Amino acid sequence: MPETVKQLAERARLDGYRAIVPELVRIARGEDGDVDAGEAWQAAAAAVEILYWIDEFAEAADLAELVIRRDGPAGGSLCDQRKPFGEVFVAAELHAGIPAAPRLDALAEAVPEGRVLQKWLASRARKIGTTPLPKLLPNFAPWDEPAGPIENEIGGRYVDRDYAGLRVPEQRVLWEALRTTNRFDQAVALMDQIGEVPPVWVVCTWLAGGFARSGDLGRAEQILLDAHRLWIPVEVWDVLPSDPVLQPTVRPAATDRVRERYLEPAETQDLPPVERSKETP
Repeated sequence: MPETVKQLAERARLDGYRAIVPELVRIARGEDGDVDAGEAWQAAAAAVEILYWIDEFAEAADLAELVIRRDGPAGGSLCDQRKPFGEVFVAAELHAGIPAAPRLDALAEAVPEGRVLQKWLASRARKIGTTPLPKLLPNFAPWDEPAGPIENEIGGRYVDRDYAGLRVPEQRVLWEALRTTNRFDQAVALMDQIGEVPPVWVVCTWLAGGFARSGDLGRAEQILLDAHRLWIPVEVWDVLPSDPVLQPTVRPAATDRVRERYLEPAETQDLPPVERSKETP
């Protein structure tokens, strides 16, 4: 009996994520005969996330398009999704030079009006050409903006407090406030003070992007290596984070060493606790 997407994702933690791509693609394409439509789109979503990490952006977009054209008109559970559908076509334009807007428009028409996926695809299509493509991808950060005021941020109230005396939720909102206001130097000083990366995934990718932007690729790489334990899958098909390889500012930090760290078998790694990760579109 063929493995389910859930079983494949669990096996990938032992065998590595590259190993399951062929099986995921077969399920998504329906090459082994009739397959549940819900299982097919989940297989496609998982495959897309892995294909990002091996720079197969065109293949990722083609697979997503196939599944949406085939199963979207039926209005099943696929039509309740956003991630990674929509962003995959933006990524293909940014990293493979394949225009996104025509595909997004056509695929939005293939999905029943008013469904989550239809609105998501249509909104991405409208923003192509008017919004920088990185802003349409997960976890864009204000790397090019000057540091802003932090007083109006929830975490701003903790800036002058002793970090060690803060509760974990307070520490998290402090880090998120530093990211939102692009207070990079202040965040680096705090990270150096505590001697470890912040306990928030999106803050780590922001910092990695900041170091990469300044030319300190060694430190940018190390942050992504250290942050590996922080990214937590949210769904069965959610197998890898996408921002390190999608966001142009962070991509230089996604070195071969980093890619191996995220793609290699989990038996050589510390497995993360089960909790939801935070990712922003």
